[in-house]
Amino acid sequence: MTLPIHLVFIINEHSRNGKFFSKKLPDIMKSYSLTYEVLKTSKDDSFKKSAVALLNSLNDSSRLIVAGGDGTLNAVITVLESLNLSTTLGYVPTGSGNDFARSHQLSFDYRQAIEQIVHQEEATILDMLVISQDNLTLNAINSFGIGLDGMVNYSLENSKNKKRLGNFSYFVTIISAYFSQKSFDVTIKQNNQIMHFPEVLLIVCVNHKYFGGGIPIHPQAVPTDELVNFVIAEKVSFFELITLLLKVLINQSHLSHKKLHSFNGPACTITLDSHQYGQTDGEWIKVHGNYKIQTKKRAFWI
Repeated sequence: MTLPIHLVFIINEHSRNGKFFSKKLPDIMKSYSLTYEVLKTSKDDSFKKSAVALLNSLNDSSRLIVAGGDGTLNAVITVLESLNLSTTLGYVPTGSGNDFARSHQLSFDYRQAIEQIVHQEEATILDMLVISQDNLTLNAINSFGIGLDGMVNYSLENSKNKKRLGNFSYFVTIISAYFSQKSFDVTIKQNNQIMHFPEVLLIVCVNHKYFGGGIPIHPQAVPTDELVNFVIAEKVSFFELITLLLKVLINQSHLSHKKLHSFNGPACTITLDSHQYGQTDGEWIKVHGNYKIQTKKRAFWI
């Protein structure tokens, strides 16, 4: 593999430490005899147009590096997928949750993170989740959640807790979201097996063990086995919820609880009769109907 001579950074300065990284980058790059350029994200259509032009111009001597949170990484992958580009990604975690970085033991020291990307000779091939509904396709590098998980991320969208509390923001918000989230009916079809759950609070499909900013929701999940890993939580009392959260934090024994179900498989279809909040990599969405979930390979400089 050819080492790079040019680095392309896509930076989300709205992420928790994005502005700090952006200010540090010129000083960090003085250590390298490499050229580099920066594209900063924005919330309007101009970013996507700029990103499309930039991504189409990359060549074998360039390396693409995303600096932001899990949602930023998701957004760049979504643009790459829309262009049918298999561009290998580097990643510098500057977000609040950073589940992808935590799962793959990426450095949170910016100099070390860039050093690893620049000198990585072989890419690592990982699974990502692809969620399809009619003509809609969503991607997730970490998780796709429905119900309580979606409610939490919806609540965090307009809250200052996400930046202020960082990894603890999900735990803080899940308590209040519990009282707003009603149980719902879900059917899951996997191969020829049909599973029906009449009172569910949460469904989460994960690609590795972490979601929600460092919560090890599925400790056995493997990001390279081409399997979708599920955790389904049936309706529980508030006391049971607190007990489960403590089990997650203390010894990760929560999956033994009688109202939690975990399994995996190469693909499945989820059917929801009600409208619910959902999330892909921490970005909330509205969900309803049938969703097919499977995995796809993508390369990273990790």
